[in-house]
Amino acid sequence: MQDKVMARVNGAEILESKVQHYLKGFGNDVQFTEKHYKQVIDELVYQEMFYFDAIENGLDKDKAFLDRVEAAMKEVLKEYAINKLIDSIEVTEEEIKEFYETQKNQLISDGEVRAAHILVKEEDKIKEIEKEIQEGKEFAKAAEEYSMCPSCAKEGDLGFFKRGQMVKEFEEKAFSMEVGQVSEPVKTQFGYHLIKVLDKKEGEDKTYEQLKPEMEKAVLFQKQNMAYFNKTQEMKKKYEVEYL
Repeated sequence: MQDKVMARVNGAEILESKVQHYLKGFGNDVQFTEKHYKQVIDELVYQEMFYFDAIENGLDKDKAFLDRVEAAMKEVLKEYAINKLIDSIEVTEEEIKEFYETQKNQLISDGEVRAAHILVKEEDKIKEIEKEIQEGKEFAKAAEEYSMCPSCAKEGDLGFFKRGQMVKEFEEKAFSMEVGQVSEPVKTQFGYHLIKVLDKKEGEDKTYEQLKPEMEKAVLFQKQNMAYFNKTQEMKKKYEVEYL
């Protein structure tokens, strides 16, 4: 589709795409009338006239202007050089498959567990509580009465959690249990726990093809970071750096 010319100033064309780009700066939620559209075209015309007037008056030769151009060019060139390096990185099918083989245990979800717990500092105390529960005391009541965790206000209920959200010892025990089961005392860095599994959600088994876009992004990110790091190390040997 041809880009429509909306106005000309000294032969320089103001295209519809430039008007649309200007309007986008106000956000997608703003509604523009035909009057507003005309005002934007007028503003772009004025800006173009300022350009021609600046050239006519030699402002493009001012030292202050040339200094600003040089500084801007330096920043643009830095960004361009980094993007050129990053954009040159590609990911092969073999690299994605290798990533899958090494990371598939993390990529395939084990689902979620909803558990309640009772937390105390002393091992003797947790054993006493365990005995009370075995003799018929409700786990929820014991959590309210004994647990030092803020979850005691909710009968020890921690809600649903995935792997990686709890400390290792707690997580491994919770994911290994059946719904309704109460654990033996479990020691973590916080103290001693009794854990009761309240509910479970099964994980979703995704195929290689379903995971591929996500894995490709991860591998690309890793390779881009490595390329950036390697380039900086290479340049350190070439250019003198002094930290003050």
